Amino acid sequence: GWAFKLLPLAEAMAIIFLTPLIVLVFARPLLGERVTRLGWALTILGFLGVLVVMRPGGDLNSWGVVFASLCALCASGYHLTTRFLKEESSISLLFYVTLVGTFFFIGFASPHIAQINPSIPDLGGMTLVAVLSIGSHFLFGLAYQQAPASLIAPVAYVHLIWAVFVGWAVFGDFPTLLSLFGIAIILISGVGVAIMGHLHKNKFGTK
Repeated sequence: GWAFKLLPLAEAMAIIFLTPLIVLVFARPLLGERVTRLGWALTILGFLGVLVVMRPGGDLNSWGVVFASLCALCASGYHLTTRFLKEESSISLLFYVTLVGTFFFIGFASPHIAQINPSIPDLGGMTLVAVLSIGSHFLFGLAYQQAPASLIAPVAYVHLIWAVFVGWAVFGDFPTLLSLFGIAIILISGVGVAIMGHLHKNKFGTK
């Protein structure tokens, strides 16, 4: 949330999409999943794309970049842990994610409850966010039961396309040409990793 407040939507999403690259790096040592040389090359390419978007020393808010990068690290842990617990049912995973999240955020928000007075539209928007979040966590759980983490994570790169469109259509933020170039590099890398993983799965019959 802090990252999206400080950065344009497309740029924030591009930095957060370090996540699939981090997942790919740790898929072998933590999950025993094989990563080919091409996979490493695409990972490096994607990381270079993120650097182009971040542009160290550029005009992006530094704290926004930090928050987006921390989000990527946390999301990577979620992806890897979900794959590690692939034998658990999606409902079980969703239950514990929701349970822990509820207790954590109640404690985090308690000191500020008296200051919060959301309007009806705000309540509707927050309810929609909650429903979409629960649905996405459930579907992620199902996906990780069927395929390796190194294949599933890059599929989420389609978010980047939506982020560019929504950022422009709703918030009037359109990425610079340099940011678009970096986003294109990230997309190519992510799609390449996904295709490579799919071909490897078909060749060796891995799940």
